[in-house]
Amino acid sequence: MTQISSNVYYIVEKDTLGCNPLCYLIFGSENKVLLVDTGCGCGNLYFYLKNQAILKDKRFIVVNTHNHPEQIGGNWRFSTTGRFGLAHAVDDLCASRRHKYYTRLLESNWHWTIETYKITRWLKDGEMILLGPDTDSRNVVQVLWTPGHTPDSLVLWYPHDKRLFIGDLFYRFDDIMFTSAKNNR
Repeated sequence: MTQISSNVYYIVEKDTLGCNPLCYLIFGSENKVLLVDTGCGCGNLYFYLKNQAILKDKRFIVVNTHNHPEQIGGNWRFSTTGRFGLAHAVDDLCASRRHKYYTRLLESNWHWTIETYKITRWLKDGEMILLGPDTDSRNVVQVLWTPGHTPDSLVLWYPHDKRLFIGDLFYRFDDIMFTSAKNNR
């Protein structure tokens, strides 16, 4: 876990699939943290995070930037599935409302299987995710729909830090990928 500003961190998952996805943490002013994407799921991201001293007493809101396995592979560890319900200390597992059918697809032509998970909050374009009182700019993250890479793509604008969290809309190993753009005119 690497700090990149006063309240933003990133994690590079060292996965066995060679994707090395980035996950981000945005700390609010109180006890909430926004987790952007959950990686491939090769390791136990939930366990890793809960064992970090700065996260021990924090509650999580998890947001998927889109429904690709390198962003959602760890979702099941933060989900309502299982006998105990929502993972301890997780308030919501969120995804874009833009194309729910696509987001709900659990079977795909990807080369690994995604464990079952449940979205608990469908995000609207322009919606604000609050990590505490909205009077403190550290607590406000805005949802922006950006279908094109996938029909359900979204980005998160964090004005406090002037940061845009884009998933792999811009992929560090390839060109920008708008594989679903023709379906979103």
